[in-house]
Amino acid sequence: KNIARDHQNFLSCLTRDANDNLISEIRDFRDFTQTVLDWSPDDLAGRFAWLNTDGLGGGTLGLTNEGWFDPEALLHGLRRKAISLGVRYVRDEVVGIEVGSGNVAGVRLSAAGDIACDIVVNAAGPAAGNIARLAGCELPVHPRKRTTFVFDCRTDIGPTPLTVDVSGVAFRPEGKQFIAIVSPPED
Repeated sequence: KNIARDHQNFLSCLTRDANDNLISEIRDFRDFTQTVLDWSPDDLAGRFAWLNTDGLGGGTLGLTNEGWFDPEALLHGLRRKAISLGVRYVRDEVVGIEVGSGNVAGVRLSAAGDIACDIVVNAAGPAAGNIARLAGCELPVHPRKRTTFVFDCRTDIGPTPLTVDVSGVAFRPEGKQFIAIVSPPED
């Protein structure tokens, strides 16, 4: 499967306070690239007629070198390549990490038992903090709930960037539909 990046713009909507604070940072960033614009609410409304700019202080729009790729296709591609280079994948649960003289010496798996190693790659995603604690390390990674929705529009709104709203809701086009994600308030 092709993991090609979908070249799209990236729009961040900003509150008035955030917009004022970010303008100088955006201008500093332009020293490295000319691809990020800072826009007033009127500029945004002119470019994106579908965008409600009430309460916005402005926004930033990345014009080049922006987009996304298919992360699942990337993961499968990396796995296939690693296997072709001799990596052996073991489907199991890490229940312990042996550390000696400040270095990793091995891992303990719930079913397969102990495996000696010099390096451990902690790729446990939101559980990475739990795995790090097995090695005596503190890693400030904690699971957070995310809610994803798929929706479509009755009318074509034209080219749409990946858009992040001040509320924390983000959405992007996916074919003829859109994918939206939001993190519910923490309990």
